[in-house]
This record gives sequence, structure tokens and C-alpha cells, in this order.
Amino acid sequence: MVEGTNYTNGVKRLINDKIMKLNPNIEQVGFVEINNKPKLIMAGGEFCGNATRSAAYFYLKGKKGKIKIGICSGKKLVEAGIDAIGNAWSQIPHLFWKEYCYSS
Repeated sequence: MVEGTNYTNGVKRLINDKIMKLNPNIEQVGFVEINNKPKLIMAGGEFCGNATRSAAYFYLKGKKGKIKIGICSGKKLVEAGIDAIGNAWSQIPHLFWKEYCYSS
């Protein structure tokens, strides 16, 4: 994950490509908001459940709890969290939400 969500699509693409070149095992790059409400934007604009779980872990600092994370353009919120034994989880959005992911 990269801290900050206010990058242009071109800059996100450059950051994504550099990270993936340096770390060939990484499949996707996500950007998290650090100064405002929890938000996750993937470099490609898509929704990613694993990245959302990772963002929940980041925001909750690994402690049990539940939060709402703005996904994609931040217009839709999904619940995510960490359970009592440390498992991170994420709600998966419905297919009709894809308009929010690919319009940003």
C-alpha cells in the first residue's frame, strides 16, 4: 500500500509499475488515505478484497475492530475489520457497484 490517494491516474500508474518491477511477487498496488476518513483506491481503479482487508489492518493497527472504508472513488463504503483471533475480513461489494470503481 502507498500512503496518499490524491495522485493523478498517470502518477498512480508510474508508482504501480515501479513497485511491481522492484517486487515481482506483488500483484496489485493500493493507495490509502492517511489524513481523512479511511479510503482505498487501487492503481487500476478496481475493487480488491485482499487490499481492503489489508487496509483494515493498517487503519486498525492490527487490533480487533470494525471500520468502514471508502473504496474506489470513495463513493461507496464497505465494512472491514479484524476479528477476535486476528483475521482481517472485508465485505465484498455487489456487481452493480463497479460503476464507482471505473469512473474515477
